[in-house]
Amino acid sequence: MTFRQFAFNNVLRNKRTYAAYFFSSAFSVMVFFVYAVFAFHPGLAGGALHSQVATGMHFAEAIIYVFSFFFVLYSMGAFLKSRKKEFGLMMMHGMTDLQLRLMVSIENMLIGFFATIGGIGIGLVMEKLILLLAENLLELEETLPFYVPVKAMGLTFAAFMVLFMVISLFTVSILRSSGLIELLKSSVKPKPEPKASFLLSLLAAALLAAGYGIALRVRGTAVAAALIPVSVMVIIGTYFLFTQLSVFLVRLGKRNRGLFWRRTNLLLFSDLAYRMKDNARIFFIVAILSTVAFCAIGSLVGFKSMYVGILTKENPFAMQYQSYPGQARETEELHVGRIREVLEEEGVAYRHLVAELKYAAPAGSERPVMVIGASQYNALAEAAGLETFAPGDREAVLLYYANPAVRSRSDEGLRVLELPEASAQLDVSRSLDSYLFPMYAQVYVVPDAVVA
Repeated sequence: MTFRQFAFNNVLRNKRTYAAYFFSSAFSVMVFFVYAVFAFHPGLAGGALHSQVATGMHFAEAIIYVFSFFFVLYSMGAFLKSRKKEFGLMMMHGMTDLQLRLMVSIENMLIGFFATIGGIGIGLVMEKLILLLAENLLELEETLPFYVPVKAMGLTFAAFMVLFMVISLFTVSILRSSGLIELLKSSVKPKPEPKASFLLSLLAAALLAAGYGIALRVRGTAVAAALIPVSVMVIIGTYFLFTQLSVFLVRLGKRNRGLFWRRTNLLLFSDLAYRMKDNARIFFIVAILSTVAFCAIGSLVGFKSMYVGILTKENPFAMQYQSYPGQARETEELHVGRIREVLEEEGVAYRHLVAELKYAAPAGSERPVMVIGASQYNALAEAAGLETFAPGDREAVLLYYANPAVRSRSDEGLRVLELPEASAQLDVSRSLDSYLFPMYAQVYVVPDAVVA
């Protein structure tokens, strides 16, 4: 039997010993793979929404990858700790330090390879279910079809093979510092008393308070700007919460004699500090991975709500039909009738509004302008939930298209609107930003008598 076969058979014959490490690694791979499937999904390709979603998903992937490293490293450390006596017996029977480190590296790479394949396989099996859950959660009108995520598979496999390779190097360095006597006595070696720093405990409380305070206060587009700094603050604060602040609070409880000597609190507090210190890293990793997962889902829902709100605001009417001078009345009625038929066939409730905008050639202007009567404008504005107004007999109101990416304020409009055709001279009393007429940069609301 070769040395490689010995390492391979050592994994196969000790399935129960390796199971916890294998499944924890496969779970990390599956979570990373699921986010990669969303980030590379062709149904989300294109548009500003995809760039925002992809950025959020890749950021979540990066955090999950970093903490997967610590999670797997901690799992590997706990796994090696339970085998130290076994390693000591192997060294007593002639295994050298180099052979021991090589055996552990081979075992780790074997487990890592199969855990990566297993995590990707589980992710593929659950892909359609996850996509269906995402459709319902995000209330997407279009379905997210099943696809073969080649990019996600390649990224996940390459990333985690590198991760397990780096972890193998870490474990080799850990074993190098362990002598034979230390390996044999690892199970009976007493634990040192856990200690905590007051400054680090105070820093943990400050970072958590500041991070969650900022997260609760930011609104709108500031959420994207605050995402990374708040995440870093909460991550650092959470780590010190479990490693320092929790131990510090337990020690404060032990100093309070009235509390410490009460009933079974002596046993509780004496053992609690050790348990918190021993499990601080796994508490921290599980808390951060869960937080990142839920925050990524919340970010998707938030982006969806934000963009739906923007689209609704910039398009107050779901559908607009526009006819131009010279178009036959029969053609217009045919088009409008067809639209109504389709809406009624699909069972869509609708309200039909009609407005007549006219071209006018004001004196002193090289370009014609669009004008609309006040009553027709007010009917549209009331339906859209916008401000209504009634200009005076000699007044007009200028509406700018509110989207700054489309319209330009270089032409501030006319101060006096003189319409020779209507024999009217109107003072432009004020100007407003409005999304009511997205097809025109400027529209003048005038008294009904002017356009009659």
